[in-house]
Amino acid sequence: MVIACKPTKVASLEYRFPSHNAPNYVLQIIELINDKYGLPFESKGDLNFGEVKYSWKAKDTIITVTRYWPDTTVYLSYKIGDAYRQMVSEMPENAKEIEYNIKFETY
Repeated sequence: MVIACKPTKVASLEYRFPSHNAPNYVLQIIELINDKYGLPFESKGDLNFGEVKYSWKAKDTIITVTRYWPDTTVYLSYKIGDAYRQMVSEMPENAKEIEYNIKFETY
């Protein structure tokens, strides 16, 4: 998924990696990002069970690897600096509620 704002600039990217009930698949994606960007500034969760979130910063971009639970699909997202902040500022007030609902519709 790619989200852009006006004028057309990429604001957010998300890649989905289906893992077919392999909870440790998230570790492979984390290691790929570690190799490119170094250690994350944030790491939460147990790699073997439950939700996981790791985040890195590269220039003006926040890179996040997330696994929700019980779905073991891994999400790799990029939130790109000023374009992302502009996009968020243009969202309706209930955008956080919408994001929460989308997260749980994936199950």
